[in-house]
Amino acid sequence: MAPIPRKRSLLSFFRSSPGRLWKAGVICLLLFVFFTLAGSGYYAFEVEPNTITLRNQTIYLKNWRPEHDGLRVMLISDIHQGKTPAAFARLEKIVEMANRCEPDLVFLLGDYIGEAGRRSTPENTAEVLSGLKSKYGTYAVLGNHDWWYDGMRVRRALEKYHIPVLENECVLGEIKGKKLNILGLPDRQTRPWILEKGIAGTDENHPTLVLSHSPDYFREVKIPFELMVSGHTHGGQIALPFLGPLFVPSDYGKEHAKGLLDAGQQKLFITAGVGTSLLPARFLCPPEIVLLTLRRAE
Repeated sequence: MAPIPRKRSLLSFFRSSPGRLWKAGVICLLLFVFFTLAGSGYYAFEVEPNTITLRNQTIYLKNWRPEHDGLRVMLISDIHQGKTPAAFARLEKIVEMANRCEPDLVFLLGDYIGEAGRRSTPENTAEVLSGLKSKYGTYAVLGNHDWWYDGMRVRRALEKYHIPVLENECVLGEIKGKKLNILGLPDRQTRPWILEKGIAGTDENHPTLVLSHSPDYFREVKIPFELMVSGHTHGGQIALPFLGPLFVPSDYGKEHAKGLLDAGQQKLFITAGVGTSLLPARFLCPPEIVLLTLRRAE
């Protein structure tokens, strides 16, 4: 009678063949790395860039008028509009999200123009943005990508749809029955800041909100204001756990990536924006529109 073969467990198989165990471990590690990178890449290129978030932020301002307490300002920045139907559906969704918030003001902070080869025309982008609704109007500044393309064409497109573009210019608006300075700065990379022209229309008896595509002007422009709002940095666009953004296009590094910077009398808020540039991906830095609620500091 032939002997019955004994069954070997998987564990005993590897114990008798330590080389096989090492090889299996390496294969498992490589598979884990491959699927992690593949999954992260898919998420960064396909999921996160299309997941628009609404960020609510309350900011307390000194010298803020009681009449302006609770003013709600919508920030939209760095659209970098593409020309595909999906890109326009995304922009229409952004406009719809902003309108549902019923803001008092909308500030557009520049870089409407997308990357070469896949960009939309300024006119088509401005037409969609003309659907933005607010109690006291929409105001815009231009960014470096707009000027690298054709800043005057972008400006004409926005103003055709009654969106004023402010560059070295201040508008004294009637907001909730009281005056408010809305000052637009030029793009820091491509256009000159002219102090005398910029502050010519301001009234020092009223508070000032400043629109600047680049946040770096916050440390460089010596004028009185309560709050500056900016974009440009995309929040770094690509971030890693524990390390944060890999690169921030600012002379002040990660401090100017995104969020609120408090310098006492004056404050800066930087939005991560909604689009991408150079690389059509975001990772751990989702696109956002921001609803600011401006409160009077006690």
